[in-house]
Amino acid sequence: MDDTRQDERIEACPAPPAKAAAGLDEDAAWEARLSALRLLTNSDARSALEQAREALEALRGQERLDLEARLLQLVGLCHLRFEQAVEAAVQLRRAVDLAQQVGRADLEAHSLATLGYAHASMSAFTESVQCHERALSLHKTLPKSDDSDSLLAVILSSFGSTYLFMGLPDKAVPLYRQSSDLFYRLGRGREGAAKLGNCALAEVTRAEQLWQQSSEAARVQARVSAQLACALAAQVVADPSLHLEDHACIEAHLTRVRALAIDRDLATALEELDLVDDRLTSEAHRAAFSTDRKVLRARLLWLSGRTGDAMVALHSQSLAELPDHDRLRVLQELVSVHEAAGQSAGALKYLRSLHELTLQVRDHAAEQRAQVLQAQVELERAQHKAEVERLRAEDLMLRNVELARLATMDALTGLPNRRGLDAALAHRLGDERAMFIAQFACVMVDIDHFKQINDRYSHPVGDEVLRHLGAVLRQALRDGDVAARYGGEEFSLLLDRTDEQMAAQVCERLRTAIASYAWGQIAAGLTVTVSLGVTMRRPSDSAITLLARADACLYAAKTAGRNRVMVDASGEPPLASTGGGGVAH
Repeated sequence: MDDTRQDERIEACPAPPAKAAAGLDEDAAWEARLSALRLLTNSDARSALEQAREALEALRGQERLDLEARLLQLVGLCHLRFEQAVEAAVQLRRAVDLAQQVGRADLEAHSLATLGYAHASMSAFTESVQCHERALSLHKTLPKSDDSDSLLAVILSSFGSTYLFMGLPDKAVPLYRQSSDLFYRLGRGREGAAKLGNCALAEVTRAEQLWQQSSEAARVQARVSAQLACALAAQVVADPSLHLEDHACIEAHLTRVRALAIDRDLATALEELDLVDDRLTSEAHRAAFSTDRKVLRARLLWLSGRTGDAMVALHSQSLAELPDHDRLRVLQELVSVHEAAGQSAGALKYLRSLHELTLQVRDHAAEQRAQVLQAQVELERAQHKAEVERLRAEDLMLRNVELARLATMDALTGLPNRRGLDAALAHRLGDERAMFIAQFACVMVDIDHFKQINDRYSHPVGDEVLRHLGAVLRQALRDGDVAARYGGEEFSLLLDRTDEQMAAQVCERLRTAIASYAWGQIAAGLTVTVSLGVTMRRPSDSAITLLARADACLYAAKTAGRNRVMVDASGEPPLASTGGGGVAH
């Protein structure tokens, strides 16, 4: 099931402040038009999108930026309904800029929260968190009122969805809970129930994550989370403000099925799933929840020992006909079914397909982020056109931007240089609210016997080694991590959201990958190994002390024989390791 799907009701845009008598009739007409569009967005997003575009055309030349911003937000929401994240982000970015121009902090915050959701759907999590933090800061400037509380509930819910996209349900749960409590207090029961349903969704996601762990303690905690999710979902289903075929109500039933499966109450889970099938009377709803129901039914079947029936259920529709996110879920379930049936060859086959599709989805998300960035650059260029013309050359601005970028980049490897590394460290060490501050590792990497490579094969070959090593580091790290050229043959890595054990594993994989890389393609007989020193950030660290400690670990790795990883997360001096390769403390 798609853990990030949200209740489809479109939150109302904030109403504008009162105006003088002149133009009130026109304003009232626009308010009525916007209200009708919001309602239409809930029932027929395609028609709402067309009418919103027509309304934007009618506004052309009227300098009504507040109305334009609100319409653009509706357009962005419609695009999100169609999973068109790039188009949504472009329109929402424009809405944010217009709201800022007219001084509408409420509308700017609302648009930022929705833009943050669009970024999260493209795995642009840093941008998403930044949008939500800005929205919360703007909300603090608003006077206390029911409207501001409603806006806060919207922001918190959207922020919770970002954490759920990131696979962090623990952080999503309290945000969803606060959002639900606010809506209920405001007498908006339907929205309150929907956000409570999101809370149940986060709880069952947490339960499924815990169940994947092998320890008995994790399994016990998984059942506790599953039971809590089941209780929350039951509360949503019983809420009188929801209709039987309401999106949030159906989601709550499916959440209960997932929770009951973890608690191994399979008979009750199957009854709950049959109840969902009976309530989906419209073809649109049946299609929307088709993959959810198919995957859950297959899961209940194979958990009951009926692996053959589970495979038949999962193959009821060609994988090629499914959207990528649905295909991923079916492939994951096929791997589990074949493992349960003891068919390792089949499990491996689908695991390979799952891996290939995961890479494709990742690449597609990266392309989407690039498109949004390009659109944002174009928008900013248009906004600065007057300034560019005043300077008599647009190329001057672009050249300055490029020079600023080059000042932090290493031309040979394409990685950040020492200045870029210093900036990344300053961000992590200087802002206590930053999402990366809790834990990150600093790694120093040095090419072993690099002088001998230059002496034996020539300096051009040495340059090629540096360039290829930079590419290996860049490809091996996650989004948000930093690989930089520290100087000469030394590199530095910043690994976010990690602990000592994970950092050591990452570095060992890097060491192995570099040692086994096809260096012979650069020069016959060429081999390259690296030594790595790893340390974890401590609360009292400055950039100097952190880098010095990583460098000391690197020195210990080289002293101990090179081609190895030396870790120091305890604060004690690194100990010499024995043998070639591997991780030492």
